[in-house]
Amino acid sequence: MTEAECGGDYLGDGTSCSNDPCGGSDPTGACCVGTSCSIVTEANCSGAWQGEGTDCSGSPCGGSGGDGDACGDAVAANEGSNAFDTSALSDSGYGDPNETQCEGTYLDWDGTADFWFVWTPGADGTAMFSTCDTNSYDTSMVLYEGTSCSNLSQIACNGDYADSSGCQDFHSQIDGVTISGGQSYYIRIGGWQGATGAGTLTIDADLGQPEQGACCINNQCSYVTEAACSSGNGTYQGDGVPCSPDPCAAPATGACCIADECYIKTEQECTSENGTYQGDDTNCDDDPCGSNSTGACCVNETTHWTCTDNTTQDWCKNALGGVWHLGRSCNENPAPCPTGNDEIAIAWRVTGIDRTALDQSHYSVDVYLETPDAWRLDAVAGNNEQLKTIVSTSAFYQDNGGGPTSKDVNPDFYEFAPDLEWDSRVGIGSVDSSGNPYPINDLNQVGIDWTNFEGGGDLSADNGVWFLVPDDPAGASTSFISQDCSERNGVWIARLTTMDLSSEIMLDALFQGRTDGEVVWQEASGGTITYQGELDCNLNEVPDACDIANGTSEDANGNGIPDECDSGCTGDTDGDGDTDVDDILTIIKNFGNGYDVDDLLAVIEDFGCTG
Repeated sequence: MTEAECGGDYLGDGTSCSNDPCGGSDPTGACCVGTSCSIVTEANCSGAWQGEGTDCSGSPCGGSGGDGDACGDAVAANEGSNAFDTSALSDSGYGDPNETQCEGTYLDWDGTADFWFVWTPGADGTAMFSTCDTNSYDTSMVLYEGTSCSNLSQIACNGDYADSSGCQDFHSQIDGVTISGGQSYYIRIGGWQGATGAGTLTIDADLGQPEQGACCINNQCSYVTEAACSSGNGTYQGDGVPCSPDPCAAPATGACCIADECYIKTEQECTSENGTYQGDDTNCDDDPCGSNSTGACCVNETTHWTCTDNTTQDWCKNALGGVWHLGRSCNENPAPCPTGNDEIAIAWRVTGIDRTALDQSHYSVDVYLETPDAWRLDAVAGNNEQLKTIVSTSAFYQDNGGGPTSKDVNPDFYEFAPDLEWDSRVGIGSVDSSGNPYPINDLNQVGIDWTNFEGGGDLSADNGVWFLVPDDPAGASTSFISQDCSERNGVWIARLTTMDLSSEIMLDALFQGRTDGEVVWQEASGGTITYQGELDCNLNEVPDACDIANGTSEDANGNGIPDECDSGCTGDTDGDGDTDVDDILTIIKNFGNGYDVDDLLAVIEDFGCTG
């Protein structure tokens, strides 16, 4: 209208009402219909309205590559491990991040394909975000906070974390982020100069909450705090102890014969009352305690079980000292007697003598759990009835670059820190973080205090476990050469270096796994390891005597030294091709452990030989 006609504020000749200069219209914002974005009022939005003042920047409606492809497709993350893969994704269109927050870390975003997570903690605290994964690629990571994809503020970023020990080369990590409960945090993962691949985002948060663990109430397991467990009259199993495997399962019961009377009891109850336990899940229906009934009698002979058919209960218990099974036969499948101690045992092999740069004499062993063919080992544990112990009468060697498990020992560092290879550690199947001899090391461990062991001392615990998931190939039994040079079948469980050739190593634990028929087995086993003067001149981690006995090495002159190490010098005890003061020192160091005065005199007689 004309200025004369306007009864209000005239805004000037040629102005229009198209941009609502007078106010009063409904506010606008981004509206998502599928992955399409438009700016409309809330009333006119036929999809998901993103809020007043929001816009379409940052792809608030998601991209076209599926979950995680854009901010609007962000995948909800949890504490712990979260898998991602940018291989088939593209740049989310959110723009390159502000690299000034992480200068010098080689973020180098360069429009990389990226994956988005969103995480909302339940309480205030601090958090660490990491892409550490030995099978992943050179990642870059950016952290935002905000209420929606169109309202984000970048708070941190990282290209290459300073320490990639145990991770892939150049992983990303953001430490010590102060977080607020209920606030959403968006984690954007890309790659250095456009690199892509699969990986794992790990979120480790301290939310100021009390530690939790397994709590047993009426044979049921709940993962709660110790206080909550006590208030429910439960039995707390310890911080971090999981409910799987179930620590609260009711003990098995079976028929128990006390005199000629039959009762249903646990094996422990039956034994404490001087009864004869008939086996798990047996019952009293067929009078198993009658004096005239016959069955199989199982006798534990320490190294194995024997089975005797057609015995009465009285004869089995009192004459043979065995466990009686009514109506059973020794030829049944499954057998009535345990496969037991002759098949599950601790075995070992000396793999190195004085292999570190330390002046003190020491030896290293690889320890195995011997099992039947095609069986597997899933867990090594300790409980109230069977402590998990690893003890040396001297001390264990612990390298500063290693850790308590094989997952903590990175073989990429052996070139620069050769002593690391002989770090004392435990595991299942895989000797180091590379997974050797398997493609990957996925060992897990909970509830174990490693402090004393990592200080060179003993490990002794009645809880905690290190374990693999039941389909991990590293738990499968394979052949190995044992301390007596025989080829046996089992699973590697430890490499231990002890700081004296005369020291003994004792190892005991509760082991669990599966048979070749996928039946779960569980058995306690232990053993004592000593050094018997073994030498390894060719450094192949197998004693020379075993190399010769198994045909790996020749010994043409029969002097006990593999021909590849034999210089022709009869006094060359250390296999370096000559007879000198080092050979005398070898004899003195191992005196009484395979060497005596005659060996010393032979070295003196041959002194100066150069081959």
